[in-house]
Amino acid sequence: MAQKNFEFYFQSFRKKAQLIEEFERNNSLFSLALDEALTEESARAWRALWFINQIVSPAVAEEIYKVYDQLIVRLENEDPSLQRELLKLLQKIDLAEKWESYLFNQAQAIWEKLSNIPSTRVQALYCMLKIARKYPELKSEIALYNESSYLEGLSPGIKRQVHRLFQKL
Repeated sequence: MAQKNFEFYFQSFRKKAQLIEEFERNNSLFSLALDEALTEESARAWRALWFINQIVSPAVAEEIYKVYDQLIVRLENEDPSLQRELLKLLQKIDLAEKWESYLFNQAQAIWEKLSNIPSTRVQALYCMLKIARKYPELKSEIALYNESSYLEGLSPGIKRQVHRLFQKL
């Protein structure tokens, strides 16, 4: 019998609750999803990252921590939807200082790219702010992104969200 891959599970359980229920029964599903998240194919990696973001717990975070460097490197030149899921996941784990710097730079590049989808840009801003809590000297650098040119193309709701984030700086 052929070994099932994450895609099989993703296609078999069309509802999020069913997929999470299957994860609770079958712990190997996480390993399959993590392997899939590291694949070159963006659509498959996006689905796997979406699933991992749904189930992150301290035990799962330990497994993610083993490959976070590979995940961070994927931020560069990826599809914006995949970048968003990566950013959401990377916010949930503690990173080594060297990788925080890399993540901050990648998040800046994502925020500055106005053609990115707003949800990806906002996740990039969240990453920058999380890192700035640890390194307050970065707050002044982030504050420069509160210019109207960076807010163009954002919906009114996302603009309000971003304004609130900048007010908290």
